[in-house]
Amino acid sequence: MGKQLVFGGIPVEILKALGCTGPTGKHELFEICLDIYRKAHSPRDFMESIIIPIEKKQRAKECVDFKIISLIPLASKILLKILTWHLQVKADDFLGPDQYGFRKGCGTRDAIAALRVMCERSLENNYKVHVCYVDFEKSFDRINWVN
Repeated sequence: MGKQLVFGGIPVEILKALGCTGPTGKHELFEICLDIYRKAHSPRDFMESIIIPIEKKQRAKECVDFKIISLIPLASKILLKILTWHLQVKADDFLGPDQYGFRKGCGTRDAIAALRVMCERSLENNYKVHVCYVDFEKSFDRINWVN
């Protein structure tokens, strides 16, 4: 008999069975993850993942030449979705409507469209437009981010 796989303290067979039983099983798993979130303590299995480096180009040797895929347990994914939802709700309280980075539904295209409309209106009304682009990666490249 082979080794039984366990994710987040829950055997894989139970997780498969929960998926087959419909919304009741999913709801129970959601409640377990919500309880973990509220107590701010995760089982060790939730914190572990399998990391797979994939070469972006042949014979890659530098870290930047790889992309990383991280395989995490199903129950941990649910917990991450709960955390993401809570963080998005909190972030929306602090970010203004003109903040486009890292928000669902507000991407680079929206920022470019807003800038274009602003420039067109400024030209129509004979106003000057000043634009400043900042590459934060290069602006802060001399900071030691490791403590």
